[in-house]
Amino acid sequence: MIGVCGAISNKLPTIYYGNQGWNMNQIQSFSSWIGKRPMVILLFTDWCNTSMNNLFNYQLNNIWNSGSIPAITWEPFGCGGSSQPAHEMNGNWYPWSMGSTPEDFVVAWRRIHDIFINKSLDSTRLQWIWCVSSVDVGNNTAERNWVGEDYVDWMGIDGYNFGTSQSWSSWLTPNQIFDNMITRLQNLSSTKPICINEYASTSMRIRNTPNITAKNEWLQQFCTYMNNKQIKMASYFNTDKETDWAIFGGVRGNDLWGNYSVYTAYRDCFQSSDWILPNSTNARFISDAQFAGTS
Repeated sequence: MIGVCGAISNKLPTIYYGNQGWNMNQIQSFSSWIGKRPMVILLFTDWCNTSMNNLFNYQLNNIWNSGSIPAITWEPFGCGGSSQPAHEMNGNWYPWSMGSTPEDFVVAWRRIHDIFINKSLDSTRLQWIWCVSSVDVGNNTAERNWVGEDYVDWMGIDGYNFGTSQSWSSWLTPNQIFDNMITRLQNLSSTKPICINEYASTSMRIRNTPNITAKNEWLQQFCTYMNNKQIKMASYFNTDKETDWAIFGGVRGNDLWGNYSVYTAYRDCFQSSDWILPNSTNARFISDAQFAGTS
């Protein structure tokens, strides 16, 4: 997992839009809606040759040329049917979290990290996020997969409010989703900043009945939670996948912006003055301190 986060006094506008750096017109519309350019755009990619060619020749360039910084979730799905350890390693829904041990994960992470360091890609060029799921599965705990402070720049958490959209799920507040894991990560390191790499909420609060007001209120709660917990960056998963996650351009919203269904609580969160804006005099958009979360 490779990515960047900002500081709480200067938070980075961040989004996962689902287009993986291909259709930047969608990002421009999103930017116009919230009134700020996303300084970080999250994307997912595997390690296969075609994907790497697209990533380095097209997707990263598209994101950078639009004025944003790419955050890469590097998912090593095996091109020939095998896989290696990656993010959300403490779950059981990816092949690398079932086909390897925590010890394998630590060795693989450190080896890949050192390859990049030996290519002179230091922390001013690349930040590493060690990212776990908000919940463990069995004894495959986050702690057993900890790679050590020397191999991590940020500690990340992925967590979702599935509500009643799934047979096994129930409505959860941001505190219920993230509090436990945040405390555990702080016990692993008191110096590394914490960010939320993926988060979203459904509108299904009771059974399979959409409750748009409840989702809008949840988004308000998360905005407050982000500040109270000093979350450095939080990337909303703006794609209707398992359920109606999207807050812009999805199947539901509490308002319309042009032809887009939107949730106004998400936009309202970005109207404060503590969000980082691009520095027009800096070819890298933000300072090294902002990149490292130390500003």
